[in-house]
Amino acid sequence: MVVPTDQVEKWYRALKNFYGLATDARYLIEFKLKPEIEKKIKKLFVGEMVTFDNLRILHGRTAFGENLKGERHVQGAYLDWDEARSRIRVLKTKLLGN
Repeated sequence: MVVPTDQVEKWYRALKNFYGLATDARYLIEFKLKPEIEKKIKKLFVGEMVTFDNLRILHGRTAFGENLKGERHVQGAYLDWDEARSRIRVLKTKLLGN
């Protein structure tokens, strides 16, 4: 990224602010594959998955724990929103009679 010299300090201040927001515990949700004792961690079990819209969420991962030995499974997929909205509309009509 090229930042004009007169804007470098502003750019770094903005980057620092962004990093602060992105790592603020108030905005973090963590998912683990096995039950944990920690309070604010959502628990996922075998067969469950997490989905999210890449255009509307900032996501990442923390380091692997020793017990995971660097293993993880990530499966990418794409969803056509027209198809999803149509399916929701049809199911609402069937279930609610609207």
